[in-house]
Amino acid sequence: MIGLTVILLCVAALIWKTLLPMLRRGEFRDGVVFSVMLAGGAFFSFFAANLIPFPAPLHLLVAVYKPFSQWLFSAMGWKS
Repeated sequence: MIGLTVILLCVAALIWKTLLPMLRRGEFRDGVVFSVMLAGGAFFSFFAANLIPFPAPLHLLVAVYKPFSQWLFSAMGWKS
């Protein structure tokens, strides 16, 4: 419970110090990217703080790019 509280306080502080001034300056695209990254970080931090097993995001990247890299290597005649 304390882990979730600390995570929420950190997220609130980052929104207060970074996101709000960014939106006031009209940097909406940067604000959207910042919000998505902050939400992802808070999501993964929640699982880490509560010691809930969760697959690493690297496995998702490998699953997405492995077929492309195999196709590219075979097209170029390389062995992967």
